[in-house]
Amino acid sequence: MSKPTAAERRYTLWLIENPCFACGIEDDTRVGHHFTFVKRAKSKKAKIDEQLCLCHFCHIEDLHRHGERTFWQKRGYTEEQLLYHGKQFYENYLNKGK
Repeated sequence: MSKPTAAERRYTLWLIENPCFACGIEDDTRVGHHFTFVKRAKSKKAKIDEQLCLCHFCHIEDLHRHGERTFWQKRGYTEEQLLYHGKQFYENYLNKGK
């Protein structure tokens, strides 16, 4: 897997300033989680807009422990809705300076 570009790093830093998408907490443990349910070739990395902000508990203790599909289904989200929200966050980021 290739290293993130400078633009991807800047976006992720902006993204994790938002509350956890799953539980709403605003703490210092938030990370950008890339969706694993998206079908792509093994050599392809996730698109910049295929991620959402999650806190440590939701990301590690819940999502990775129980699986991504179960995690999001339990919260009432479909894959299509998550991709939509990921794109919306990215569009907000692109428009923040306008």
